[in-house]
Amino acid sequence: MENEKEVLLKIYKNKSKESRRAHAILLFQKKYSQKQIAEICFVDEDTIQNWIKKWKEEENVEDKLRSGKPKTIITEIEQRICEIVDENEPEKYGFIATSWDCNEIRIWLKKMYFIEVSNEQIRKILKRNGFNYRKLNYKFLKADEKQKYKFIEDFKELLDDKRGTLIFQDEMSSKLHPNKGRIWTRESKPFIETNCSHKKTYVVGGVAPDKGKVYTLTNEKFNADVFINFLRLLLSSIKGKIDLVIDNSPIHHSLKVKEFLLKHRRINVICLPKYSPEMNPQENFWNYVRKKFLNNKLFETVEEMAEKVKEFIKSIPKKVVKKICSYEYLLRKKT
Repeated sequence: MENEKEVLLKIYKNKSKESRRAHAILLFQKKYSQKQIAEICFVDEDTIQNWIKKWKEEENVEDKLRSGKPKTIITEIEQRICEIVDENEPEKYGFIATSWDCNEIRIWLKKMYFIEVSNEQIRKILKRNGFNYRKLNYKFLKADEKQKYKFIEDFKELLDDKRGTLIFQDEMSSKLHPNKGRIWTRESKPFIETNCSHKKTYVVGGVAPDKGKVYTLTNEKFNADVFINFLRLLLSSIKGKIDLVIDNSPIHHSLKVKEFLLKHRRINVICLPKYSPEMNPQENFWNYVRKKFLNNKLFETVEEMAEKVKEFIKSIPKKVVKKICSYEYLLRKKT
């Protein structure tokens, strides 16, 4: 059971720090000695000395915010943080950067409001206000929204009356110099070995999202002849009509390719709108291959890389292909 003094002392110390410090300063101004003030305030003399010194230098009795466990940022400042991040013009505030990161916001807070907080607290503020740290996507300025709308409407009609196999086609190039991806590691500076070779292989691919099937061939270059070989692969692998969705690469529309298609009417070509790679599910497939297989991987020769890529693609289960290459987002797309 606490005695009376302990109870009273607890009540006294539960008063705000600022109130107790102001009380001590007032006693000092009334000519009380530091020893007397320490006894009255139930602290040591060094503490009183620090309070007095702070008042003389700053005319302030409040603590500075600490980085370890900072005070809560008031609503107005939090709103201001959100405003500058939405605005996204750090150069306007003297930073040599094209976008904000937590460290720059921390420096800006200290400069503008004399508040010291941690990067983690700033991250939490941004998260609870709906911000996410994401990689930018391209928005193609030359893309035609009317063409996109027409493509989607035509595509819906095609699906309603679909009699053939729907294939989305695209090609991907990959250099021997490996792509850098993310890994979990205990190392402070993880690395991947490289011979800095810029030799590359091309993977020409087509995906049938409904069936979860992928058709690919590889070559050290990509031209009309290679594309025609890919078309031959489709003709030999698929029975009946083929609805082939392609982009606007000049190779796809070369005279050689047009002549080949005139002789092989089973292939019905559907062109994507210009500058609209996001409308091709095959692009999603390439992103999957890069992330799961090509990133952080070193190959000795382009021949080895081409062979290993084909093996990896064959190993991907159909249900995974269906999931990553689904075109449902096109049917929901608002243009």
